[in-house]
Amino acid sequence: MYAIFQNKDEFDAQLKRAETVPPHLHRQLEIVYIMSGALEIGVGTELYHLNRGDLALIFPDVIHHYQTNESDTGDILVINTDPSLVPAFKTL
Repeated sequence: MYAIFQNKDEFDAQLKRAETVPPHLHRQLEIVYIMSGALEIGVGTELYHLNRGDLALIFPDVIHHYQTNESDTGDILVINTDPSLVPAFKTL
């Protein structure tokens, strides 16, 4: 994992290898961009298959997880940001 920018209170961007991550949630807006390979993201009760060039927005306080297929593992860009920095997604 390579941090490309961090301000843990407001913004964190990381370029990393796609990996399986167990269910979790957080108070930040999470943006996941698939740079290569594929990744499945479970959000709530839905499972989405993402390929290179796809983008996912995961809203704060929504349980989600990642899962990979060994043959499709690639690189992803993960951005976690305080929702207030993206006014259209600001939570009340």
